[in-house]
Amino acid sequence: MPSLFDIGKSGLQAYRQSLAVTGQNIANINTDGFKKREASLEEVTGAGGGVTEISDQTGLGVRVENIKRAFDEFLIDKVRQTSALYQKTDSFLQEVKDLENLLLPSDANLSNSIGEFFGSLQQIAAAPDDQAPRIISIEKGKDLAGQFNLYADRIDRLKEKIFDKSKSAVTSVNLFAKQILSINAKLLASGGAGDSSNALLDQRDLLIDQLSEVCQISVTYINKGAAEIRLGNTGSGPVIVEADASPSKGGVTTEQVDIIKKGARLQPVVGVANTATNQIEAGIIAGLVDAYALADDTLKEIDNLAELLSQKFNEINMSGLNLEGKKGSQMFSVSSLEAVENPTNRSNVGVAVFVTDPSKIKSDDYKVIYDQKTDLWTLSSDTLKEKVLGKNSIETDGFKLSFFGNPLDGDEFTIVPTNASKGMNFLLSRPQDIAAAATTIISSSSSNVGSAKLEAIPLIKTDDKTTLLNINSVFSNGLNPVTSTSFSADGGAAIIPAGMTTVNLSSYKSQPELQFGLSSSDIVKATSFTVTLADSTSLTVDLTGVTTIEEIADVLNRSRDVNGNNHNFRTLGLYAAGGGSTLTIASNDQNFSSGAISAGAIINGNINNPSITNASQIQVFTREGRHLAGTVLSSSEIAEFLTVENGFNSSMEYRADYLNGNDTEKYRNIEIDRSTTEGNYVISYGANGTAASAQRAATDIPSSHVAAAYTLTVNSTSTGKSKNISVPIESSAGYVAGLINSKASSLGVEARAITRVKFPPPKKDGDISFTLKSKQGVNNSASISASVLSTNLTNLANSINNFTGRTGVTANLSSDKKHIVLENKDGDDIQITNFSGPDTLTKDTTSLGASAGNTISYTAHGLSTGDKVIYTAGGTALTNLISGQTYYAIKVNDNSFRLANSASNASGGTALSVGGAGGSTTDKFTTPFSLEVLKNDFTSFSSAITVDIDGNSYKAARLSGELQIESSSAITTSNNGGTTTVTGAQNSFNDGFFSITSSSTGEVKTIKPIVLEGDFSAGHPDGITASSSIISYGLSLPAIGTGTSFSGTLDISELDNLTTSEVAKELAEELRTPSPSIEILGKSLADIPADGSSFRINHDGLTYTLTMQNGEVEISGGEKDLLTAYFEDAVPITVNTTSLNATQTITSTEHGLETGDAVTYNAAEKVTVDTTQFNSTVTIKANDHGFSTADPIVYKSGGSLPISGLTDGTTYYAIRVDADNFKLATSSSNASGGTALTITGGSGGSVSDTFSSPRAGLTDGETYYAIRVDDHNFKIASTYTLATNSSPSPLTIGTGNVGGNSADTFDPGKNLYISAGKTISASQFSFPTDSSNDTNALKFGLEPSKVETTITGSEINTPTGSDSTHFHITIDGNTNPIGVFVRSNSKTINTTGVGGSSTTLTSAGHGFKTGDKIKYTAAGTAMNGLTNGTSYYAKVIDANTFSLASSFINATKSPETLLTFGGGNGHASDTFSTVYANAYLNDTFGSPASSIGISAEIYQVSDTKAQISIIKEADKNNVTINTVSFGDGGTAENFGFKTNQVRLNVLDDEIRVQSFSTDYKASSAVSVGVPSNSVKSIVGNNLSISNIPPEEDLIILMTGNGSRKLASSYGEILTNPSTTEYKIVVDSTNNKKVEILEASTNHSIATRLVPDDGIITAVGKSLRFTGEAAANDNFTIANNGKGIGDNRNILQMIDLQEADLNGVNSGSFQDIFNATAAEIGSEVRSGQMALQDAEASKDEARALEDERAGVSLDEEAAALIQFQQAFSANARIIQTARELFESLMVVVSK
Repeated sequence: MPSLFDIGKSGLQAYRQSLAVTGQNIANINTDGFKKREASLEEVTGAGGGVTEISDQTGLGVRVENIKRAFDEFLIDKVRQTSALYQKTDSFLQEVKDLENLLLPSDANLSNSIGEFFGSLQQIAAAPDDQAPRIISIEKGKDLAGQFNLYADRIDRLKEKIFDKSKSAVTSVNLFAKQILSINAKLLASGGAGDSSNALLDQRDLLIDQLSEVCQISVTYINKGAAEIRLGNTGSGPVIVEADASPSKGGVTTEQVDIIKKGARLQPVVGVANTATNQIEAGIIAGLVDAYALADDTLKEIDNLAELLSQKFNEINMSGLNLEGKKGSQMFSVSSLEAVENPTNRSNVGVAVFVTDPSKIKSDDYKVIYDQKTDLWTLSSDTLKEKVLGKNSIETDGFKLSFFGNPLDGDEFTIVPTNASKGMNFLLSRPQDIAAAATTIISSSSSNVGSAKLEAIPLIKTDDKTTLLNINSVFSNGLNPVTSTSFSADGGAAIIPAGMTTVNLSSYKSQPELQFGLSSSDIVKATSFTVTLADSTSLTVDLTGVTTIEEIADVLNRSRDVNGNNHNFRTLGLYAAGGGSTLTIASNDQNFSSGAISAGAIINGNINNPSITNASQIQVFTREGRHLAGTVLSSSEIAEFLTVENGFNSSMEYRADYLNGNDTEKYRNIEIDRSTTEGNYVISYGANGTAASAQRAATDIPSSHVAAAYTLTVNSTSTGKSKNISVPIESSAGYVAGLINSKASSLGVEARAITRVKFPPPKKDGDISFTLKSKQGVNNSASISASVLSTNLTNLANSINNFTGRTGVTANLSSDKKHIVLENKDGDDIQITNFSGPDTLTKDTTSLGASAGNTISYTAHGLSTGDKVIYTAGGTALTNLISGQTYYAIKVNDNSFRLANSASNASGGTALSVGGAGGSTTDKFTTPFSLEVLKNDFTSFSSAITVDIDGNSYKAARLSGELQIESSSAITTSNNGGTTTVTGAQNSFNDGFFSITSSSTGEVKTIKPIVLEGDFSAGHPDGITASSSIISYGLSLPAIGTGTSFSGTLDISELDNLTTSEVAKELAEELRTPSPSIEILGKSLADIPADGSSFRINHDGLTYTLTMQNGEVEISGGEKDLLTAYFEDAVPITVNTTSLNATQTITSTEHGLETGDAVTYNAAEKVTVDTTQFNSTVTIKANDHGFSTADPIVYKSGGSLPISGLTDGTTYYAIRVDADNFKLATSSSNASGGTALTITGGSGGSVSDTFSSPRAGLTDGETYYAIRVDDHNFKIASTYTLATNSSPSPLTIGTGNVGGNSADTFDPGKNLYISAGKTISASQFSFPTDSSNDTNALKFGLEPSKVETTITGSEINTPTGSDSTHFHITIDGNTNPIGVFVRSNSKTINTTGVGGSSTTLTSAGHGFKTGDKIKYTAAGTAMNGLTNGTSYYAKVIDANTFSLASSFINATKSPETLLTFGGGNGHASDTFSTVYANAYLNDTFGSPASSIGISAEIYQVSDTKAQISIIKEADKNNVTINTVSFGDGGTAENFGFKTNQVRLNVLDDEIRVQSFSTDYKASSAVSVGVPSNSVKSIVGNNLSISNIPPEEDLIILMTGNGSRKLASSYGEILTNPSTTEYKIVVDSTNNKKVEILEASTNHSIATRLVPDDGIITAVGKSLRFTGEAAANDNFTIANNGKGIGDNRNILQMIDLQEADLNGVNSGSFQDIFNATAAEIGSEVRSGQMALQDAEASKDEARALEDERAGVSLDEEAAALIQFQQAFSANARIIQTARELFESLMVVVSK
């Protein structure tokens, strides 16, 4: 049983504690943060039975379980949140009130300043020429700018104040957080709950309450009451106090909170990394952040107002004229700069910024830094082309810097732009600078019949509904598919803003991509890459060892793996880009099937094979709907894309007049170059819709070939549109072109016509006369007359050109002066009458009339077989001849000819029998002039259009030129309902990837490839995309004569970033590939020419200068890098001179020397001895000297003096002592007798004295000159002249049979080698006619009269010998044809006696060369070691002996590998045969062309290939491969000589192709083509736009449902004002419709329908019609030349005061400012109301929390009474227990 005493005692203790808690509550009723406490009691229960072992249920008393602290987490959080909102509202309101006060501080505010400025302008309007109001206006303008500056300063100061407050606030946050963390640590360290812990919790909550007022927080509590605090009320904000971190144990304490300026806002950040947070949405900090933002937004509105005001006034002032009649300048500027000091600067240096020209200041940061070494400041920025340096000051475009103080190294300032209002300045300083006058004057045409008047009114602004951005906001400035912009749909892309200087646009095809995402560990683990393409091609590349993703891309792109093994990644059309963690691979023509990287595991790539690959069409328009570039739009496309949202004017009219225009069709002279791989569609024919025409008549001009009117239908097949055009009778090509351009402009076609006629030379010299007419109108014909030569039509061309102004015909003379091209640029017919020429043979044919025959005699008739002859009868025509008929001449001899009725009969010799009747004394046989109508490119039509006139039967001709219709879209035309349909063919020279220009006769065509930056493979630096190039170019040249055309396709897809000149060079080389090579080898020289030496040499129509520089040959002039020139060293020739005994001839197999070559003789027995130590010396030590007794020894001093006792250059005689020692004797007999010479020594000598034993007659080290005998023998002369004379003077060698050695050498020295490489024309080298140049060339070993040019054909299969198969060459000035043959050289050798294991065969004068392919033919059983019918390769031993090898390499290498044979079998008639080449005059073997300096050779170059060379003396005329006269072009090509009668050169970045004249074919127009599918590009279409009008925006659209990948590069935007003058023309059919034209070009800019009020707006002007306009009335808007007495422009400024300046209902400048001020006032009012609401919410939350946790005196008083009573009762229990105990003791004691 429990003790009653214990129970009472427990009660006393429990209620004593309860009373203490109550007392503590009452005592702390006013303590901040104190929370009410409450003692929690619990019963003390019994543990078991009592004395009687019966369970006791009475218990053991009571105890205080704990002292609870009143705390409601929800209520206290609500208090904190409402308190934070209240503090936010309060802090925000206080700052906004300050903002309101500074906006409207007094009556002198911004609105009033604006009003005063407008008032001053009104004074100017009243007296525009008076300077007084202008002066006042300038002062008011300055005041207005000053007001803006003042407002900017005030708001900036307010922002700084707010920022300072916010910094103080975050300091408080960090301090509170640190204190709370300390309390957390104490709480966690405490043993349990109690008063001390509750006190800590009170401190904790008080600090948290204070923290929540500064910034909004959320709190989470853990064990023992430690608090985790996060920013914001979401519970997910950043932790700023951790609940379980202990600073004493090194744990994380608190995350520092800070606030920074981020752009135009304050940004709370957390942690050392300054991580931005958006969680602080209430509290003092939030209010300050919002106030700062509002202040900045207000400043922006003031800035916007400053910019708007500046812009509007500047626009008007710059569009007007000042008092000096000049265009107005900017009135205001909002550009200024300030210097910001680098906080790390160590000195007191400062910088002052002075703005000198605000218009030139870029929106950019500049840096200026001091360098102590140079004592200079350096200014730099991205916009400065070059850095600017200065010491005390620096000045650049727009501003100047001045430095003060003493700088230290590295001191730095950033020069940054200020905001608009702070930087605002009034720029005008002179009163006359205010542009009060308007720039334009409107006048009516005197021919107007209507009553309409036109006046300018203030510009009526319309809403710009454009949703497109400017080009510089849409595209990165570069042309590359990897940085292109992709669009989701066809339609608008961007705006090209007015004033932009240049724009380039490219539209790209889509390519398949394979993409990998790789981690760093994936990369280092990578071992291989595998890809499979759609065509089943696969590739695996070893990646082992790569460390970066960029290295993976590099390994793939360089087509070589990490081990250096080649792979074909690029060849497969792939390109890789790597960066970051992304690898992307693009394919240029195949889809991807799969791709993977092995990196431990297999990583599969993501494949994107696009469904649309073709490029989108780029379209460029004006806002008025003028289509400038692209392809014509269909009606549905016009409706869909030409919308106001895409930037088009709501009144726009689609017009394709100027689409891709050329020449006069260029819209306002904008230069637009468009490039597509296939080019534009072109239709070519004549005025009749079928063909050009050439007609003749006897006397009168023939009728036009448009013999009847017809309807020409032009169809745009891509849009379905068509136009019918009525073509009247007698139309010329030019007239029809004009009809098409005016009637079918909406189809996007452009027609042009030109009439070109080739006029040939006469057969004979004489006079030509005719009447010429072409231009329409009266007085348009001229009589032409000139004396001409058959080889020179200069006089005729001059005569025609004297009357060009009258006739409209220009004569262009060909380069060889042998023909002229008549040209009418307007496409009018060229008409000739009264023609007379010199080629008429007047013949008395009466004898033939009496007796028939087939031969006509005429002395020196000048006819050749095949010449056309028109017969004109003087009376009755000869039988079998018809007067006016054309026949063909058969030349019998110079004085007689025959006639045939066809060209084939003439060439076959089948003559007509004429006469027997008829004939007269004046019959005429005339070689006619064949006039040919040429195409636009000067070439012939596929069926030549010619007409023959002779001046007898035919004196008149009419020639109608070519009509071309061109379109970027597919077109057809039909004639009269479709009976003749012509389809346009694409031409790669018309907006293709080539530009082509032509000389005035077409003999020179210049082709420039269009090379686009985006066409080369590229990868994005981040690896996110790649582009694989497909670029290729192709050109072709048709064959001239027989043979095949030249065609070259250049695939450069695996090359990187070639320039235009490099592409031109590569393409030219591709074309030249099958052509022969041209080279020249000079005579060998002992010494190369001195530096600075030079000479000139010609090749292929160009002149080159070769100059020695630093021992090398440098080439200038002509085609860059075409010629190769250098001095080459020949191998020394070893000769056993001991065999030369009183002889002149030196034998050496295939010595290779030519007459005149310098050769230096070097004795093999020669030693160098140091003689400086000689002193009475007899024996000379020289290891392995090689001398024998009595050998002649020549002593040569190596220094300035010989050794004393010897004479320099003297011959002594050797006495051999041993192999290493010898003595000298003065004579051979003394040497033989052993009488040695004692060398005095003691003076002279050198370390390099020599003793040599040359062959008698030769001097060691001496240079001689070769005289070639044959391939194996030569002689030498002492001088070049003695060697090269017609009768050379050779030296005699070896007289006396002394000296020399088997190892003596003749060193050929150095030869100048010049190569032009492959040359289409096979043009040789020649020298300019200049004797001084000849002298200079001789210094290089080139004697023009003797040096040879080698023309080497391309490699061919080694031909078999033939005496019939050959081709022809022609040398200018020589009428003899020259045949080049490859013939057989067969040698019969009796092989029966050839011994076993022999390596040589003997055949006297075999004529073989080393490397020759020798076919062995056994007459019986083949000789041992050789096989019958097998080809071997010769190794020549000497002129009579040769060996055989099994391959070309074995025969020509050193040492050679020879076959052994013989010892059995063989036959006396075995043959060994090869081939050789030679050239023969007239194909006659007995007349080799060497007699005129021409020869040929063939060389084996491999086992199966050979090359033929034609050798020509350089001073001879040019040699050409004549495929015209003999029809053997195919044979020439088979022999490796594929040529063309054109010169092809690359000059700068263009390929120039030029025709040239030969004796057998005159120069003619060059024809150049582009092979089908040879041009490829990833660029679908490209536009280059320049010379853009300064006042017109352009619009970029996309159409065609393509890939929609566009890129652009662009220039700067200039603000040059427009000086354009305009014409306004009333429509011919609708007097309510007007066309606005540019006056200078008459190009239509805009179309407008005039409304009832007569007001239209266009070209940046608003105009008003009054009165009634009549059809075709026109008005001119001209530029005003003076600025006096005109206030129209200042009135436009004044109109701004009441105008809606920033959109509908936006109000005036003052309205905009007042609205800003009112908005801030509204913010203040709303803030005050919000503060009241926030305070009420805060108080309500506090009351609820106080009710729960606050101390109530009433409650505590009641608790005191209750606890006192309980305490008393428990005391009574104890007393009772005592009394019971005493009673018990009494009982016990008894």
